[in-house]
Amino acid sequence: MTDASLNAYVQGLVTAYSAHADNEYAEWSKNYLRNQFKFLGIRAPIRRKLTNQFIKENGLPPKEKLRDVIFMLWDLPEREFEPPTTKVAGFYGPFGQ
Repeated sequence: MTDASLNAYVQGLVTAYSAHADNEYAEWSKNYLRNQFKFLGIRAPIRRKLTNQFIKENGLPPKEKLRDVIFMLWDLPEREFEPPTTKVAGFYGPFGQ
């Protein structure tokens, strides 16, 4: 997987999540956590379904690129991109080992 396809993989998840953003819930979540983080406003059950569907359609990143994908997702400002990193990593065992 090249850097361009890695970016496309992450961008695909960003696009899938962004299509289900809920501004009202995002604002509530932001206030609940004292304005420390940005949110798309995707509730956990919806986020899990989106993540599972994305993995089903796009597969997992190659094991050797796992850390890159995790760090790219973790670096995004919205908190909803953090939980999928543990899901993706979980398919490979403890942090891809």
